[in-house]
Amino acid sequence: MGGSKGRSGNRCLLNFLFDAVQRCPFFLIVLQMNKSAVVVSVATSRSGYVDILEQSCKRHRYHFDLRGLGEEWRGFGWRMNVAVQAACGYHDDTLIVFADAYDVIMCDDACRLRRMYQIARKPFVIGVYRYIRTLAGPMAKHEFGIDNMPCGSRHKSPYQIPCAGVWVTTAKAVKQYLYPMIPFANSMDDQRFLNEWIARKPALFYIDCGVHFVMHAFPDSLAALLQEKPAVATNDGLRVRDHKLLCTSMNSKPAILHGIGNTDLDELLHQLNYPGAKYNVSSQYMHEKLVYHLQQFIKGAYHNVRRRA
Repeated sequence: MGGSKGRSGNRCLLNFLFDAVQRCPFFLIVLQMNKSAVVVSVATSRSGYVDILEQSCKRHRYHFDLRGLGEEWRGFGWRMNVAVQAACGYHDDTLIVFADAYDVIMCDDACRLRRMYQIARKPFVIGVYRYIRTLAGPMAKHEFGIDNMPCGSRHKSPYQIPCAGVWVTTAKAVKQYLYPMIPFANSMDDQRFLNEWIARKPALFYIDCGVHFVMHAFPDSLAALLQEKPAVATNDGLRVRDHKLLCTSMNSKPAILHGIGNTDLDELLHQLNYPGAKYNVSSQYMHEKLVYHLQQFIKGAYHNVRRRA
């Protein structure tokens, strides 16, 4: 019981420090300003919000390293191989953000993100999204091969499910932990890989249940998710004030915004002062993505049935 209280106290202290970093410029004095921060993304075309991601990197002082343009898409394992190899080309102290290219936006200064990463004191920081208690939740559970991970419930947070759409780490951690694993099979699913790795090696990960690092915006329901551009869930309480993103449901200022499942971020991005933001992907891309997730769900459900048999 004492250990539980200790962990709770540590979590409260971390939340206080993250909030202080976001509010008080004093914390930036301790930073070594010569260390860079890089957003590494892989995209075969300039679709979705990739141009806005690039603009946000320039605005918030990240170097944007985009790989894969003009190449054939070969799967999430291939994407992971490309991203890991790119990260290994940077100095050990470089802050690395692995980000989905089509639906991620940087919302705060690179120096503040680095300081929060230092406070977390884990090789990898992973954001989490709100568990949907309708059909979408159980479907995701089968698709990604792991039961609902109670990351949030331990800390009284509704945000419980890790998301592979954004990783915050360093080049040193990538070289030490990820590079020895490549090459990943092209067919590997990065979300399933992450879930299984967290289950095996939890000490490597800081799970961002307080939504300080990443806001994984998710539609309200499965019906919304199946729309071409689903609206952001209202219960996340996302607001923009002075061109900064706020998550009022957690009283936090996320440094990164990720719109899961082609979530429509246009209005939020306009408020964040990206007036030309407009999500654009082909109908073929949407169809292929839907087919992929259905295939992964069937594989996961089959695997779970065999495991329990």
